[in-house]
Amino acid sequence: MAAKNFVLLRTIRNLDPNLPLAEVVAAKPVNLRQLADLGGDVLLVGSTKLYRSDPTLVTQAKNLGIKVAAWTIQNKETARELQGYGISTLICDTTYEQN
Repeated sequence: MAAKNFVLLRTIRNLDPNLPLAEVVAAKPVNLRQLADLGGDVLLVGSTKLYRSDPTLVTQAKNLGIKVAAWTIQNKETARELQGYGISTLICDTTYEQN
């Protein structure tokens, strides 16, 4: 379950402690500790500006046991840049040919 609203994520966690949770963010502040304390699984980031403004975001999340995914990636250059930050999951609305 992915949501922007942290109160909703907390409610869902109370209803089903085993359901994987993802917090959707597009801007600062990002409260990784809050997501980790909830047992959140994924930080789903929708802005390359966020990664560029805080290059340690992925490392911080991983250190807390949180995976990081990026959405919506529009081109190969951005996809490669985000992979360079250590993001393993990229969500796209287009396809790219492999070189």
